[in-house]
Amino acid sequence: MKKNYVIHPSMLGITSGALWFGTSSGDVSVFDESKPLHIIAHKCSGSTICIWHISPIWQFNSPPGSSVAFLGDFGKWAPISRQRFTSLIKDSENSQARLTFQGVPGEEIFIFTFYPPLGTAGHACFVTGNGTGWATITSTILTCS
Repeated sequence: MKKNYVIHPSMLGITSGALWFGTSSGDVSVFDESKPLHIIAHKCSGSTICIWHISPIWQFNSPPGSSVAFLGDFGKWAPISRQRFTSLIKDSENSQARLTFQGVPGEEIFIFTFYPPLGTAGHACFVTGNGTGWATITSTILTCS
């Protein structure tokens, strides 16, 4: 890259999201018009690979004004892949989302969520004997079943 860039959500056709760099779970932030993504040319040049991920922030009604973003399986190039997460159904009326994931029976998967302004939370879920697992995301916690 030869020059710096500033990317606003409106340039991507979205209003906001949760933003993080590469495979790191330590620095997730709100991405909106007042907090755009600043890409610095000298940090993303030559042999350096720079990749950012954006997930939508869901607004829930209970408690009022609460929000959460599903970040997926950190440490993967595609943290929310269709191969890992086979179904995601958001139910705003009941202030939750339900997801189905798959993997090797007995595999432990660390699923991350972002609760603005509190930060990220990691949750260990296990793949069942038939190769699937389920989780429910609410405005306060992710639970595996």
